[in-house]
Amino acid sequence: MIVAYTGSPILGLRGSITVPFSPQKAGPKGLAFFVRESWMRTLVRLVEVRRKHPLIELIVPFLLVNKEDKSKINRDDNAFENALRKSVQGHSYIHWTPVEVIMAAVDWLGTESSNNILDIGSGVGKFCLIGAMNSRAHFIGVETREDLVEQAIDLKKELKLSNANFIHSDIINIDFKDYTSFYFYNPFCEYMALSGGIDDRIKFDEEAFYKYQDYVAEQLKKTPKGTKLVKYCSPDFDISTNFDLTDMYFEGQLQLWIRR
Repeated sequence: MIVAYTGSPILGLRGSITVPFSPQKAGPKGLAFFVRESWMRTLVRLVEVRRKHPLIELIVPFLLVNKEDKSKINRDDNAFENALRKSVQGHSYIHWTPVEVIMAAVDWLGTESSNNILDIGSGVGKFCLIGAMNSRAHFIGVETREDLVEQAIDLKKELKLSNANFIHSDIINIDFKDYTSFYFYNPFCEYMALSGGIDDRIKFDEEAFYKYQDYVAEQLKKTPKGTKLVKYCSPDFDISTNFDLTDMYFEGQLQLWIRR
């Protein structure tokens, strides 16, 4: 048996946890744990798992951000990637916005504390977290995958950010009236993709793709004059009926649209 003691608000656990552990099942190399004292009382950090016990993910559902990566996370894509759980790494190139793109988008959307920016399909929260680290604006990410929302919340707590929040929800349940600006990075592309998905939970579904895009377009149509929308790599999302294209960057892949 392995007994882990913790009082971490990030882990969401208190007291001790007993894990049934069999060396025979784990293999000769077994598990390596290092326990260190920190400002959050005692944290259990999984350093190496040669063959993981199924319950380990329940005990250590995150990777602690080391000091070097934490100092670079708001300006370096690799540092952000390294801060993620192993289970959600490897998707940055397709699904998470590059840091330099985030910085340009945030500058367009506005850095004032009165600005509530909705990231439509926030994934692991990269846009919101980097934006919150570099401005006073409030960032809210909505995401349908609960494990990605949990990862985003873990990082938010680790980075001690008060101006980033995450919602586990279908976008159709979100009222756009609560927000002043919007970020859209082709969040429904997996419904039209034959490969490159985050996982196998979203299947090819053209009808769903257009249902979600139409909902977002309809919600944006109801926003007041002057509302800002930044699109990235989303050529199929047409809002030109109600918004004017006012700026472009990164060879036209990043676009600023303003409600007329």
